[in-house]
Amino acid sequence: MASSVLATAVVSLLASGCRPVRKRAKQDDWRGGSLFDYEPKRRTQEQAADESDEDEPPPGYVHAKARFVWIRKKPDPDADWLGYITLGQSLALRRDRRGMVEGSGSTCRNWVPVAPKGWVCIGRDATLDEEDPTFKLLHERTANVESPWPFDYARSLGAPRYRLLPTLRDQKAKEGDIPALLARIEKARAAKNDVEIEAIDKRLIGVELGMTGEAPPTLFEPAPTIMETDEDVALGSTIAYNDEFDFEGRAWLLGWDQSIIPQARVKKYPRSAFHGVEIEGDVELPLAFVKRQGAYEYRIGPNGKLAPTTDMIEPHAMVELGDDIVELDGRKLFETEKEGVYVSERDVVYVNPTSAVPSDVSSEGRRTWVEVSTVGGWLVAFEGARPVYATAISAGRAALEEDGTMVPSSSTPIGTYTIKSKLKTTTMRSDRRPDNVHAEVMYTQVFHEDYALHGAYWHADWGDRRSAGCVNLSPTDSKWLFDWSEPNMPEGWHAKKLFGGEPTTVVVIHL
Repeated sequence: MASSVLATAVVSLLASGCRPVRKRAKQDDWRGGSLFDYEPKRRTQEQAADESDEDEPPPGYVHAKARFVWIRKKPDPDADWLGYITLGQSLALRRDRRGMVEGSGSTCRNWVPVAPKGWVCIGRDATLDEEDPTFKLLHERTANVESPWPFDYARSLGAPRYRLLPTLRDQKAKEGDIPALLARIEKARAAKNDVEIEAIDKRLIGVELGMTGEAPPTLFEPAPTIMETDEDVALGSTIAYNDEFDFEGRAWLLGWDQSIIPQARVKKYPRSAFHGVEIEGDVELPLAFVKRQGAYEYRIGPNGKLAPTTDMIEPHAMVELGDDIVELDGRKLFETEKEGVYVSERDVVYVNPTSAVPSDVSSEGRRTWVEVSTVGGWLVAFEGARPVYATAISAGRAALEEDGTMVPSSSTPIGTYTIKSKLKTTTMRSDRRPDNVHAEVMYTQVFHEDYALHGAYWHADWGDRRSAGCVNLSPTDSKWLFDWSEPNMPEGWHAKKLFGGEPTTVVVIHL
């Protein structure tokens, strides 16, 4: 699937991306363990200078009331944009000798300087008033960019989108016979298994059928600058949501853009627990990650030959390896740290980087780069010659030609690139099917044309080729890599393009 950022205004940032105060719906508890103890130095000398007065409070904040509040290079609507903030976010102002600059009309009354650089226009889409009622509601529901999961997510079964709480008449107009649907849901709740649910309505298999127990939040009719224009979410597309509630006998979800979606018309995605590992202490390369089906342990049998046992290593486990590699029936078996125990290359992602430090990597600073094997299904992050992180990924699902190269369609581009732009969340849309949408994809880093490293919440096939061309990472891995890589994200920015002269992470991709 070729995908693109949903808003036309973001085309220059991610043109077709991967050919490609209420509670949150779920609470986050993800920072446990040593995985996030690693804190690389990320500031450049320029940033250090910008932050030299960090003890002095900013003169105020600008607050976003639209999906895209652009940060322009100059106080001019036609000036190049540097980045943006989004719904419910706030960005510190910057002291500038010019102060506030007059805008061009009601949608852009005045320009204000923001930190660490650039200008934002206040008016229709942004305000300096933190008590603005629209901003306050959006702020309560803004993307949780401290978490690998900025929102919760679900797959659409052809879900309608409502701007306001719908009347029964509204629901009938979009969804047909609502009383009959509610009767089927009630009957399905009593079913003992999927077979019984299928006999009632196969579209309810995998759907959360219960009520939420929550009252509706404070709602308002969102402007076109807040809510996407699609009337419905096409079958197979995804939604991002940040609240759930009950209304007139049905359970509902509040979408990231304030749309209202019936829960019975989606299947919620579980949160993948998989993540990679920091290369430190006793952790060394090469190592392996078990694929989704698990890995049988191989041991030497009574006949003196290696054979599979009934013992399995759980899916997505990290396996430390020994030195021995043998062949059995045309497949490689890797010795594990457990004496006499081997795993098959069919069941694991074997992480063994071989590339030298690319010449494109800076000779100064942290010297960040990543090596990606599309067929091997892994990524390793480096600082200079030192590996710091390894994980399993999912690259383009394209088949392999006889010469070992990928067919062009849905393939991940081979070569050496650099990170050009970073977005904490972004909605992607298919080029071939414009109604096919992946909502608010987390931690996207564009490295070549429309190709990116990004989180994937819609599958957990780490190590297998599954993507439409981008490099898919688990949400936790995408967050780690986003925070670690260069260019650095200015405090409070939701997205940014590469500034001239900034260090940037090199991306090396091979089969």
